[in-house]
Amino acid sequence: MTIKPEDLKGKLVLTVKNEYMMATCDGEPVVMLPDLICLHYPKNGHGVMSSALKEGMKVVITAVPAHERLRYAGSTKIGKKAFSPERYGHPELEYKPMEEIISNLH
Repeated sequence: MTIKPEDLKGKLVLTVKNEYMMATCDGEPVVMLPDLICLHYPKNGHGVMSSALKEGMKVVITAVPAHERLRYAGSTKIGKKAFSPERYGHPELEYKPMEEIISNLH
């Protein structure tokens, strides 16, 4: 699944808590943990560590769906506590797979 720049009409914001936890566009989730968010330098494709990220920096963002076992674990009582968006400041949200969110963008 590909998100093109024209699919996101707004400001993309990353929530970082030692790693990339969630990407939102104008406050709406696009990708959230446990799905993987990766940032790369556009010139060489090397990964951008969260500690090196600066506001306004040009990066390429890729996202990878979490393995089905990890998603299942996240649906259990203990898993919901471990992976909940509440852990990174968003108690109002519940995890949705990135494919579900992205398919609603089109």
